[in-house]
Amino acid sequence: MINMTIDFFQKYTIEDIIIAVIVIVSVAKTIATFVDWIKGKINNGKKEAVQQNQEMQNTLNNFSVCKHNIEKIVQQMDALTDKVNTIDEAVKDLTESDKEDIKAYITNRYRYFVKDIGHIDEFTLDCIEKRYIRYKKEGGNSFIEELMAQIRALPRDTGISDPS
Repeated sequence: MINMTIDFFQKYTIEDIIIAVIVIVSVAKTIATFVDWIKGKINNGKKEAVQQNQEMQNTLNNFSVCKHNIEKIVQQMDALTDKVNTIDEAVKDLTESDKEDIKAYITNRYRYFVKDIGHIDEFTLDCIEKRYIRYKKEGGNSFIEELMAQIRALPRDTGISDPS
């Protein structure tokens, strides 16, 4: 080993050895810098991947919250639809009941004014007409139409005949 060292120093001068050391150190430094650069790229890639993953998780969480809110809204809409349907049925029942009440009222007025006394005053006729208009709007049939034609044909009285 000593012989090799002596041969080495005889073969190369100090300047050659210093230059070789400088070249080796420079290459080692360049390699170290390159390795650091690669590590930085890898770490940045990892950071970007982590950041993208976090953003995706946030987006998924937001979608989950939105989905939950939409489900609540759908439940509320279903409840409102049920309430509207219930109210709609009640209005239909009330309309039908009102229509039957108007029909009975006009029939009663027909019997009294056409069959019993044979004349009608303007005020009473106006009241019957207004109820008849509502009866038609509520889908009343033509049965009352004939009674109304006969009531309208009655002679007019200037006083109020019916105390009820």
